[in-house]
Amino acid sequence: MEEDEDFYLGTVEYGGDLESIPYKYKTYKFCLEILKVDGCLIKEVPEHLIDEEMCLEAVRQSGFALQCVPLKFRSEKVCLQALLSSLFISKDVMEFIPAHIQTEEMKNIVSNHEEECKKIIEFFK
Repeated sequence: MEEDEDFYLGTVEYGGDLESIPYKYKTYKFCLEILKVDGCLIKEVPEHLIDEEMCLEAVRQSGFALQCVPLKFRSEKVCLQALLSSLFISKDVMEFIPAHIQTEEMKNIVSNHEEECKKIIEFFK
């Protein structure tokens, strides 16, 4: 990455947004790096740059970023990754998965996460 790109990546890491970054720096590689910091920033990535790999990176960082992923990229693979990335909020993430994509495996993940959360809560009581 160029020095200027590093500077702008740093501004995002410290709470900045992608909208304030000059368009010339919004390359595929740069936007992919940004999503490693905050997956929800996918909503600010130029539409022509978004692909499945970028969506996967966003939901790896935060399963809740699924709500910001364009519907056409909410594939079974992306949705499954979002659930796996969100132990404590998988039930909430499930709301953003289109019904026709929801599988038994996804429903089992949510159920198992709920059980794990209960165990963790009990442990700390």
